[in-house]
Amino acid sequence: MSTIQENMRAMQKAYDAVKEHCMCARIKDDGAYYVVIYPEGDWPDNVGGVQAGYLITGKTQALQRILDRMERDWLGSFPIPR
Repeated sequence: MSTIQENMRAMQKAYDAVKEHCMCARIKDDGAYYVVIYPEGDWPDNVGGVQAGYLITGKTQALQRILDRMERDWLGSFPIPR
């Protein structure tokens, strides 16, 4: 069983990882969603950012989903060597 402090530390760790990622130009919490705006660039599928809701799943899980997507978009921005 986890304590409130452990949950808060996990959420803060996930938030810091998202905020420090090179794909995060800006992060916003609108009360139901985290929204991350990507920096200017040529990203796959013209993606300008990512968002995830946390009212059902919780903030830590939403931030982890955002981090996973940011990493996928970052790696997808590199050309495939032939």
